[in-house]
Amino acid sequence: MNEFYQDLLSPLMYYWVQLHKGVHVCTNSCKLCLTHDSIYGVIYFHENKMVELMIKDKNTNHHLFDLCFELYDIKTALQQFHQFFHYLKHPQLLQPVQQDKKHVCKILLAGSGLTTEYFANALQLLVDQKKLGVFIEARNYHEIERLIDHYDLILLAPQMVYMFDTYFQKYGDKIKMIDALDFATCHFEAIIEKVIQ
Repeated sequence: MNEFYQDLLSPLMYYWVQLHKGVHVCTNSCKLCLTHDSIYGVIYFHENKMVELMIKDKNTNHHLFDLCFELYDIKTALQQFHQFFHYLKHPQLLQPVQQDKKHVCKILLAGSGLTTEYFANALQLLVDQKKLGVFIEARNYHEIERLIDHYDLILLAPQMVYMFDTYFQKYGDKIKMIDALDFATCHFEAIIEKVIQ
């Protein structure tokens, strides 16, 4: 039954998104587009239940929001789409965050792909610039149980939101979720502010 439910998620989410005002089918049937002021959004429905949400500046074609995730369940899918539509309507949300606290800790950023590796490297560069004394490493989420005792904090990438409750029950406050909006827009300052307190 669970496989049947998951197989229905892609078409269900596709048709739900298509009902939103301003959304239209782009160059192919697996791609939906919409525009808002000076930015535009693209939603790709890939094979294997993968979805890519992207927002770009119309003038510069610069990526403002980029999030790829697997359609695992309807609740987490709706959370990711909500972040996408919210940012599309309010791109001015992201403001620089002030950070004046210093902590020393070892952080594992857990995800499932190259985006997680890139993200960990970019976060590490920023914490090094700020001299926060933090070490950040990316690993596959399958390694959490084996590595949990070697880290002060485990950050879950938004793609892993469906695993948060399970890990939180086992490890408590040692598990934190990266906000999908911060992740998709590479708002590293906000992540540091929310996580390294």
